[in-house]
Amino acid sequence: MTVKAVVTGALLLVVSVPVVVIVGVRMAIMDHSDFREFSCATSIGAQCANGACPDSNPDMVYEGEFGETMNQMEKAIRGMAWKPDFSPVPRGTWKRYAHFLTHQDEYTVTNTDFYPQRWGVDLDDAEDWDLRKFFGSEFRDRVSFANSLPPPPPSGFPKWFYRWMMGSLIFDRSPTARDAKAGRYVNMREVGLRFFAPVPLCDLDKQVAMIDKAPNCEEREARMFRLSVHALSDAANEVALEKLLELCYSSCLDTNCTSSGTKRSKFLRRLIQVAYLRSGEVSNCQRHHNSESCIFPLSLKAQHVERAPATELLRWLDLEDSQESKWLRLIAEMQLGSRPALPHLPQAENYSSTIAAGKFKNVAGPLGLDNWGGTGAIAADMFLNDEGLIDFYHQTALQWPRGTRSATMRQNLKNGTFRDVSVETKLNQGPSGNIGRQADFDNDGDLDIFNGRGGWMPFFQLPNSLYENKNNSEFEEITRKAGDLTGEKGTHSAAWADFDLDGHLDLYVASEQNPCELFRNNGDKTFTEVAEEMGVAECGWVKGVAWGDLDGDGYPDLVVSSIAGPNRVLLNRQTKFVDVTEASGAVGPRFSQPVAIVDIDNDGDEDIFFGSHRPPDPGELYAAYFDEEWEEQHVLDRRGLSDTGVSRIYLNRGDATFEDVSDRTPRRLLACGVMAMNFGDIDNDGFVDFYMGTGWPDLRGLMPNIMLHNRGDGSFDDVTVAGGFGHLQKGHGIAFIDVQNDGRVDVAASMGGTLPGDLFSDALYLNPGGNDNNWIKISLVGFKSNRLGQGAKLVLRTTDRTIYSVLGNAASFGSNPIKIHHVGLGKGKLLEITVKWPHRDVLPQKFGGSLPTNAWISLSEETGMWTQKRLASFHLDADALIAHHEQHHTCHSH
Repeated sequence: MTVKAVVTGALLLVVSVPVVVIVGVRMAIMDHSDFREFSCATSIGAQCANGACPDSNPDMVYEGEFGETMNQMEKAIRGMAWKPDFSPVPRGTWKRYAHFLTHQDEYTVTNTDFYPQRWGVDLDDAEDWDLRKFFGSEFRDRVSFANSLPPPPPSGFPKWFYRWMMGSLIFDRSPTARDAKAGRYVNMREVGLRFFAPVPLCDLDKQVAMIDKAPNCEEREARMFRLSVHALSDAANEVALEKLLELCYSSCLDTNCTSSGTKRSKFLRRLIQVAYLRSGEVSNCQRHHNSESCIFPLSLKAQHVERAPATELLRWLDLEDSQESKWLRLIAEMQLGSRPALPHLPQAENYSSTIAAGKFKNVAGPLGLDNWGGTGAIAADMFLNDEGLIDFYHQTALQWPRGTRSATMRQNLKNGTFRDVSVETKLNQGPSGNIGRQADFDNDGDLDIFNGRGGWMPFFQLPNSLYENKNNSEFEEITRKAGDLTGEKGTHSAAWADFDLDGHLDLYVASEQNPCELFRNNGDKTFTEVAEEMGVAECGWVKGVAWGDLDGDGYPDLVVSSIAGPNRVLLNRQTKFVDVTEASGAVGPRFSQPVAIVDIDNDGDEDIFFGSHRPPDPGELYAAYFDEEWEEQHVLDRRGLSDTGVSRIYLNRGDATFEDVSDRTPRRLLACGVMAMNFGDIDNDGFVDFYMGTGWPDLRGLMPNIMLHNRGDGSFDDVTVAGGFGHLQKGHGIAFIDVQNDGRVDVAASMGGTLPGDLFSDALYLNPGGNDNNWIKISLVGFKSNRLGQGAKLVLRTTDRTIYSVLGNAASFGSNPIKIHHVGLGKGKLLEITVKWPHRDVLPQKFGGSLPTNAWISLSEETGMWTQKRLASFHLDADALIAHHEQHHTCHSH
């Protein structure tokens, strides 16, 4: 049979509690021959906007491994690969998922990131209205997958079943109750499994007709709920509002939801608030986008032109008196032009005298770097030139194959403009991805790219890709030729390092399903997988990985960050990695996501920064900004989550043991739901600063991204507002780069969430300068070491002090430049550089003798000499660029 249905909801599955109800599932033979004929013509939402769906690029030719990957992704998304031959998940489970993919009209799908959580802040156990029951058990031939963020299994829950369910995800058999490996895996996962499948909203007329044909009141309203949530997921906010308001005012199950205090009415009011909130975002921040859109606190320029959604949102918020509603009210009032007083909003009084002369202004739009998408990654480097110019590689996760919202490469034309060369470089043939990690793995002098896919949705088994750079002009996928680096286990993070110091960069790929993988570079463009042999295969529900030399022996160590704990600190003992997490003291937070290894206090020892991803409730945000007690703290206490939400800063004592200095930084800055982060020196004072992308999948999840300025002692100040960095949209890929090559570090950020209704434009914050600190840009040329010296330790002696830096380190979804490494020097002049090359047979080298300051130099391992390089630079007038762009682009095109 030929099947043209596509997924019609946002699917989330938690297997750590027995909440999945499957009734009357009928099986069908799957046929994917019509995939390329799939049309989104009937979609009314955002998922297929701007040519994101299949066949929007009919002229593209998918050659070689690019074509194989495309076909593999299509099969995975449609379910062809969901069978026992390709996956460890049991046959029956695969059959149910396969049926779901081809018979969506027979299912109801719920996404409880919108809903009060099972153990959430506003569910009163005394009431008997059960959302799961309402969505799951009222139907015939339907299934409801409900999601929450549960604690470990309650004592009465059968542990053997829990082990079987979790263990079945990693074995081709069903593990027994005594299976120790499955048990360890369960303990690592702890929180459970979440699975996202955001999809187009098609065939609206058919779905409305199904509502009208419902056999009874309960099923009719359940279908309306489902359609409303799906519409919200896909930014069809007007459709959602129509159905939600009907449910409120014309329900056959409850009284008018504006006056009712039942769970159902509270839940319904929340969805209506979400619908008006997102409607305002779409009609203003997206369609009338400008350089200050959505940057907190909202300026007059950022207030809404189309005011009706925010006005209605305030009216609905009048029905509530919770701290959560007060946070949303704060946002809505700002959208309408009010500037509420924020008594505890740090103003960074010394900002203008020590950091910059004014705010960093968002110039992504004028430069054509405002990529439109959701969860994504950025890699910024000299991909297509050798003149010091920063090119931008960007990718957005969870997109349909063959759609235009795929990977992009924008070439720096050294005159303040960028050209989209995605087609010429062939990178647009590699769509979707959570991370893009560049490195010169073949030692030919140019940058290759690893694209990791499938994070947050591991059941899709999307393949990873390795792209070889061909002479700075085009990229060829060689994933299979290089030794099968496809992975297909839900990759959310990966990092390059020469862990055995043989001169060839190796790759650690962290997955959301065990095992993780360590690919040893054979030196001939092939890799051998050695994770089990090296003791780094078992890894848990990984969200971040970082390499760094924690014990000072020269060999890269590994830190693995898990959102379902525990995190792991693994010391490289050359023949094997040893887990020293507990002994090191750097256990990190529960619900950890990004992680960085970098010398925070500039003492020569590399430190660890874990970003925590426990999402703060909107009410918790309000309490933090107004210095109040959070009224619902008891909920976290009951769930055992009170101490899990703070990011952790660990300073290295010099022996791979660490001191937790998190309490030196204001708690509000470290309890902010970190999804991404990266580091760089925005004021050239010699200490790395951190930008944190914040948020959570919930469409209510509007909170400022945060810029932390390094005080130099392991603590940080908040310069978010003073610097103009407080974007309310969800932050993912982050890169610290110098776009103009003027010596001032700018910040690029990929914005947007997982759901199609949560897409947004990327930002590029241009550094206005304003201090007289010095800097140096360094490129390394390895000989025995890897060609670009990635992982080399730099010790820079100036007339004032000594500064330590490592070339090629980065954190989370963004990658800083490797071919041209920027180091702030403070007030001093550069006197000498010592390079500790990343090779076991190469001794440290000193470079001195009239070294320039505020310049670009190249250091050669082979000759032991340095040369000054000509740095291509240009000047950008941020105000003029923004004014011209907004005059000619009054309405966002997406």
